[in-house]
Amino acid sequence: MSYEVTEVARLYNRLANFIKDETGDEYFNFNELSEEGLENQLLSFVNDPMKRIYIVKENDNVIGFIAGEIINCFLPISKISKVGYVAGEALIPSSSVVYLYD
Repeated sequence: MSYEVTEVARLYNRLANFIKDETGDEYFNFNELSEEGLENQLLSFVNDPMKRIYIVKENDNVIGFIAGEIINCFLPISKISKVGYVAGEALIPSSSVVYLYD
């Protein structure tokens, strides 16, 4: 699992930097994230039942991931107590990956 988490951390950084560079969105004006810090955060997804990370591999190479978690609903007027969200996702384009959507 260590190799996969390291590769996912690299993909996460590549995605965040791509969005930062391409969009100029102030939301993505962040300090550089260390791979070690990201690895520790991603490992928390492995060990927490309210978090999930799915890793996409092709020929033993990590080519993508999707991570998400369920948290307490932050909207005080909502009758829903838990909400889920995608915390991060990335996929390196590949001709052999089957896409769910065009």
